[in-house]
Amino acid sequence: MNGSGNYLSLLLLTATIPYLFVMMKTISGLHRIKKHTNKNYNTGIKVSVVIATNRDAGQITQLLYDLAHQDYDHNLFEIVIGDDSGGLLKIDYGTPPQEIILKVVPNKATGKKSAVRSAVRASEGEFIITIDDDCRVGPGWISCISSFYLEHHPDMILCPVELNDNKTLFGKMQQLEFLSLQGVTAGTAANNRPVMCNGAGMAFRRNNYPEKGFGTSEALVSGDDIFFMHHLKKCGSAILWLEAKEAIVVTESAADIKSFIRQRSRWASKAGSYKDMSTLFTGISVALLSFTIFLAFLAGIFNHRIILTALLMLVIKSIPDLIIIFNRAKFHDREKLLLYFPLVQLLYPFYATLTMLLGLFRKKKW
Repeated sequence: MNGSGNYLSLLLLTATIPYLFVMMKTISGLHRIKKHTNKNYNTGIKVSVVIATNRDAGQITQLLYDLAHQDYDHNLFEIVIGDDSGGLLKIDYGTPPQEIILKVVPNKATGKKSAVRSAVRASEGEFIITIDDDCRVGPGWISCISSFYLEHHPDMILCPVELNDNKTLFGKMQQLEFLSLQGVTAGTAANNRPVMCNGAGMAFRRNNYPEKGFGTSEALVSGDDIFFMHHLKKCGSAILWLEAKEAIVVTESAADIKSFIRQRSRWASKAGSYKDMSTLFTGISVALLSFTIFLAFLAGIFNHRIILTALLMLVIKSIPDLIIIFNRAKFHDREKLLLYFPLVQLLYPFYATLTMLLGLFRKKKW
């Protein structure tokens, strides 16, 4: 039994190898990132801020207030809303310091992807910034992103996103986990091999946007952001990470465990449609290690020595994870979240496995 247990432990430990390879490459990318300083508040670039929504009011009111109080010349940007609410959207953003250009474009089809496309088609700016309807931004958001674009002229810009601080334990655990996702997004982009992006904080040249989508299944309720990024990556386009606090987008944490699992399973459901090899290898390495740790804990019920192997795998996984999360926590001034790192690491293999399985079988909703 000891011989077979040792063999099984060794086999399980091999799952850490591809994960360590991916994460060490990510760490090297993070160390190459340089901070951007906004030196020009009004670049002269016409910008379109695109929002897709299916709300009747809600958080979009707060987002519109933030956009109405940008320090960027209000004559040089427009807000274009792809309205998937069936005409229920009510616009109210308080009294802006000056008039803003606002367009509401009814979605002729249904779903977030179609709403985004409708808004992009109606936009007039040479440069487009997308953001989700439940987000908040600072007054220098547009000027920071546009100045980075003016300086580097990339085809796509990936911006930092963080979860709001709702003061709950569950919220803080989500924030910490989200920092790891941001670390992978930033690090791989810095290596010129981006594997993730977030439509809540993304910008691109309008003339790069394919009018007919990206050849992905319309059964997927989301994902146009990452499929667009894959499209540009395949074309050899320049995709850059923007390291600047002024560019941070703050988005909502999941309200409860049910909505969190639903969100993560929705993200997982897109993986089967990816064709980008870097993204596939990263996703498989993460999924393989998480599932292997999960199986190791289950096997430990019958062979207690395997529990030690599961814990060793968890420690090995935690070393690069901690380096990546610390890098992002420092940038976002959230080092205190590291107190929750052991708990999140222990729970991650279990809920990651659950969301992967749900992503394969459950029907997703926006």
